[in-house]
Amino acid sequence: MTTPDPLPDPRAAHGEPSTPPVEHPPVVRLDAPADSAASLLTATLVEALRERGYRTASAERRPGGRLAVTLTSGGRVGIERDVAESDLGAFVAGLDPAADLVLAFGYEDPSAPPPTAIVLSAGGELATIDPDELTPSLQSGGPSPAVEALASLLDARVLGGGHAGTEAVEESSGRGLGARVQGWLRGGR
Repeated sequence: MTTPDPLPDPRAAHGEPSTPPVEHPPVVRLDAPADSAASLLTATLVEALRERGYRTASAERRPGGRLAVTLTSGGRVGIERDVAESDLGAFVAGLDPAADLVLAFGYEDPSAPPPTAIVLSAGGELATIDPDELTPSLQSGGPSPAVEALASLLDARVLGGGHAGTEAVEESSGRGLGARVQGWLRGGR
C-alpha cells in the first residue's frame, strides 16, 4: 500500500523557507489586594528571573480598556485598547519578541470579591501569598527566600527550566514547591 505524498508547503514552491509557527511567552496572572506589596514583589521577581536568564515583560490592564506594557528592556508602551488575557502572550510577543514570560495584572474577575492575598496563576493556581507576611521579607534587603522560591516555581512549572535539584528537594522534603513557598513566607523552612 502506498501513502500519498504530503501536500507541499506553498511557500517552498516560491523559494521561501517554511517557518514553524511563532511561539508566544506564557502568561502568569497576578491578582493582589490594592494595598499589597505586589509592585515590589514584581520588581524583585523580574530580577530573580533575569538572574536565571529569563526576560520578563509585564502587562497591566487599566480602567477604560487601556493596557500598559513594560517590555523586557524596561521600555513602556501604552495601548488604547483592551487585550483579552488569552491573547496577551501573543500580543506582547508582537511588541517584544525577546520576552520569555509575561506577568499580567488587572485581569481579575470583576464579579469576584477583591483578593485578600496575592495569587499567581497560569491555567491554575501556582501560589498564594499573604501580603502581610511578604512585605517584611521584601523590605529586609538582600535576596528574599520567598522570591527565590517563586522564581524556582515559575522556572519549573511555567518556563520548563526546572533547575537541577528541584525534584530532589521536593522528594526529600515530601512537599511541593507551592507548599515550600507558603512555608518560607511564614518564616519556616
